Amino acid sequence: FLNCIKAWKGKSESAKDRYYRELLFHFVLVISNTGLRSGELFGLKNRDVEIREKANECVLTVRPETSKVRKGRQITLNQSFGGRAEPGSGINYLIRWIQKWQIHKDPNHFVFAPFDKGSKSIRDIYYHYYKNLRADLDEIGLGFFDTYHCRHFWITNRLYAGEPIHLVARAAGTSTSEIEETYSNVLTELATRQFGRKRLIYDKGTGYGVVPTPKQSK
Repeated sequence: FLNCIKAWKGKSESAKDRYYRELLFHFVLVISNTGLRSGELFGLKNRDVEIREKANECVLTVRPETSKVRKGRQITLNQSFGGRAEPGSGINYLIRWIQKWQIHKDPNHFVFAPFDKGSKSIRDIYYHYYKNLRADLDEIGLGFFDTYHCRHFWITNRLYAGEPIHLVARAAGTSTSEIEETYSNVLTELATRQFGRKRLIYDKGTGYGVVPTPKQSK
């Protein structure tokens, strides 16, 4: 998905066009690393972002009026290492957007705003450009992929990382019951994988015991 967007960005025909393609790219990267809903990110203003450059992180304030559940929350956008295991420099995609591409800097301007007006929502233009991108996604069999899948990606990754469900739900601005219902397949896989790390041994004297499953030899 991201490789397709990178190639799609290269088709820009003007500075304004390139701005919007970069905006879409960074928009989905931020959601993929925070689990935000698209509406929450559309509504994010510069005053809602606290940049902590030394830590390479941002604290984002989601205002109640921009949230689907009408509850505000604060989340941290950490640096990303692109799924790499080896050490290296991380990238905070929102900091990069603000420092390299963002045009409108007033505290009340939207973080992701149209090229010529910081006080206007980017929503309509964003979906226009996503429709353009979808033609390229169709060619690689990803025409079904929507921005919301980026939120699913983040939540799924947090669950695979073993984070407590109630903390994932709190960060995503949803309920634990919603997480359990929507991601039941992920949770079942995690539970059964955990079961495989322990085994029962039976003994006439003590009944049974629980011991770790031996690791496979290479």
